[in-house]
Amino acid sequence: MDKDHQILMDEVYDLWRAEPTKKRLNIAESLSPLHKIAVQLGNLNYQVENGGFMQWIDNGYCEEDLYDLIDICNKAIELKINNFSMLLNLLNKVKELPEEKTEIEEYNCSHCHGMGYEEYEDEDDNGNIEIVKEDCDYCGGDGTITEEYDNREFIYDECNKLDKIYYEWEKVLTDMQELIIQW
Repeated sequence: MDKDHQILMDEVYDLWRAEPTKKRLNIAESLSPLHKIAVQLGNLNYQVENGGFMQWIDNGYCEEDLYDLIDICNKAIELKINNFSMLLNLLNKVKELPEEKTEIEEYNCSHCHGMGYEEYEDEDDNGNIEIVKEDCDYCGGDGTITEEYDNREFIYDECNKLDKIYYEWEKVLTDMQELIIQW
């Protein structure tokens, strides 16, 4: 089957538009292994070129396609097609990224020492001193400060590094087409 990469993708997406409740990979597999390869490589390239690896991850393609693409890269390397060892390296680095998570840390307010209020002496016009307690401005009277930390910025930064390497692949579509031809 000597078809153009884009034609294979178009055939899958034409069927998917006609049957939107089916999954894109199921439709691709129902046509041929080359259709699935074309769709997975095409989606990777489109997502990364338009928003980087972070977009590819956020849009769910990574979860669906990562391990298949690693297998595809290994086959392309066997076929001695340019740059697939670089892509394999990038995909393995994506695989090593930590899962996105948010941690909540709660600690005693250092301003009020966890009491939730501040005390100060107030003298009235007659010279009487009174101890006044007011809610702490820093913790709102709770006595604790809650902060959220997530690792999304770290993941984003790591993806940006991978993006820069991917963007240097000048003949990405040519190499992907060569893989389709040789497969």
